Amino acid sequence: MTTFLTPLRNKFPPGEQYASIAIVIIILFIFYTPWLFEGGRIVEVHDNLDGEIVHNYIIGQFFGGNYEATKLALNGEVPFFTLSRVTQPLTFLYVILDAWKAYAVTDLVVRIIAFCGIYLLARHFLLSPLLATLLSLQFSVSISHTAFLFTVSGLPLLLYLFVLTSKSSKLGLLIPLLIFFVSSNISITLSGIFFAICLPFFFFGLSLRLDKKLALAFLFFCLGLIFGNSGLILSYPFNDQVFHRTEWPAFRPYLPFFLTFLDTLRGLISSTTGDHVSLNLAPLILLFLVLLLSRGFRTRAPVFFILLICIYAFETFIATGASNFVRELVPFLRYFQVQRFYFLYSVLIFLGVIVSLKGYSKNSLVLYFAILVGIVFNLMQTPHLKEPLRLLAGKKPMESFNEYYKRADYGNIKAIVGDSPVLSVSIDPMVAPMNGIRSIDGYYSLYPLEYKRRFRLVIAEGLKVSGREKYYDEWGSRVYTFYEPGPPDVIDFCEAERIGARYVISTKTLTNSVVLKHVEFAGSGTTMLLYKIIPGSCVTGLGQR
Repeated sequence: MTTFLTPLRNKFPPGEQYASIAIVIIILFIFYTPWLFEGGRIVEVHDNLDGEIVHNYIIGQFFGGNYEATKLALNGEVPFFTLSRVTQPLTFLYVILDAWKAYAVTDLVVRIIAFCGIYLLARHFLLSPLLATLLSLQFSVSISHTAFLFTVSGLPLLLYLFVLTSKSSKLGLLIPLLIFFVSSNISITLSGIFFAICLPFFFFGLSLRLDKKLALAFLFFCLGLIFGNSGLILSYPFNDQVFHRTEWPAFRPYLPFFLTFLDTLRGLISSTTGDHVSLNLAPLILLFLVLLLSRGFRTRAPVFFILLICIYAFETFIATGASNFVRELVPFLRYFQVQRFYFLYSVLIFLGVIVSLKGYSKNSLVLYFAILVGIVFNLMQTPHLKEPLRLLAGKKPMESFNEYYKRADYGNIKAIVGDSPVLSVSIDPMVAPMNGIRSIDGYYSLYPLEYKRRFRLVIAEGLKVSGREKYYDEWGSRVYTFYEPGPPDVIDFCEAERIGARYVISTKTLTNSVVLKHVEFAGSGTTMLLYKIIPGSCVTGLGQR
């Protein structure tokens, strides 16, 4: 009978198995030890601290019984069901744990799933335990945005579960249910739809025969994907609001062949790792090294060169005006970033490595060294492990998780503002909702187009000064008070009041005494300032620009 443990029963020298366990323990120790200390809990800001984690916190608050939490996002203007992970099971860790613990546990689970998927596939193709372990570690530590849950990390495990489904097994519905769980934690817009489209090619490459069991497994995959993304799926046909993404620009006009090639190549060798942006150079080098070392190089190499050519062709089609006619034919594509097919690239490369090494049991020091270099490279890109290098270089220390969210200062501010909405100036506006304070600005994937246009009146002058007009008008996910490098008083606080703001939180001194009154709060100083919008100052015209 074929079970999950079958790949683990292939006999290899015990020394390899012990070495594999030792390496995993060492990497785990290196990776997570900084998080045992408050100052070491450093997380990438972009799309994490300023986005997904806050969204997950709001979802956790709501399902934890605080139904007013829906008003934290743009003062209630963001439809709750459009928050990306509102029905994804792992998000419910934010219901039972505080934000940091929920993030840390999520990070661990995501990396374990990533490790298991690559390891099981590698052992299925008869790679040695040590080689499978090293490849699995390289993949799992390459993931930079674990807040996206299984969006990339779960794809190899899904493939192995499909392989397992096709074998003679007495596990019944257990495998389809596991497939449902994994797929329900995958973003349909970032990788899910692309993975679903590519599945027939994966099945063909894995020599899987379509039968009732595989069809049932695929059905559970689709059901999980729909369940985990039900809010986003239902937001278009069953919602009468027009979202800001309708103003997203068309893709770039036609570019010369050579320029599109360079742009695609740049994406493929991006130094950003794992989940968020395509690949880093290490896996590509590893792929070509594997092709050189593998048996049957002449027969296998063309397959992967064709794969890279197909990626390039797709990128060229999507990233230039060649795809504009498709966007016109299918309006949904106006809201959908088709170029995010790059979320599959790292999975494709690692699968290529595994398949090329099928049955490879030699102890190749060159191959092991190449993979270890990739692991070290990825570890050096990890924010909490990169921090010592930054400090040695004399750079300013990065803020830890709790330092970024300024719990103490915002707790004192919350005691004053209560349920009154705030506007944030020169500080991440997502810090406010993370502390239970309603905010009229922030970073959200979907919100009404009408609100975007109303908020533009608040920052109209600031956009001109900052040079961010095109960014806001054509993209607009970040509803921020853009003003730098000019003075912060170019912000129209009267328009902010009309949207709902009653207070302003700032790290810069604001001099508009006609509209704003400085408010002292416990622990206030020069780094955090609170201002109250004076009632009636805008109605009388005194504060009107």
